[in-house]
Amino acid sequence: MSNVLQTITRNHFDPPYDFLDLFLPVNASSPSRARAFLWLIFHYLEASSARNPFGDEPHTGKVPRLVPLPSRQKVMENVDTPEEIAYGKKMAKYRSKFLQKQIADEEKEKNSLGQHGAAKGDTLHLLVL
Repeated sequence: MSNVLQTITRNHFDPPYDFLDLFLPVNASSPSRARAFLWLIFHYLEASSARNPFGDEPHTGKVPRLVPLPSRQKVMENVDTPEEIAYGKKMAKYRSKFLQKQIADEEKEKNSLGQHGAAKGDTLHLLVL
């Protein structure tokens, strides 16, 4: 869909929003952005003539209207809970350990190979005709 985002924006979005706004932290509620995304998926994967369960009737052919957020509500949108933050830190440590092991394994393999990719101690035998 991103390959044809200008066409999708022109055909299905009202200014000031466009297709990429569904994925960016714009001044629109997460539920309304999710509904707009689901509308697009249904529209393009199902028969576009079928009644789209994610649509709003007065806005036919367009994504459902994106609901703007008041300033104080926008600040509270998509705030991570303490549990999510703790899980993210745990997974970051896990990934760091994984990458360190992977790098160490690659270095070990690289050191066991000779300059031309042959394992140390291997000899190259040539057959001369």
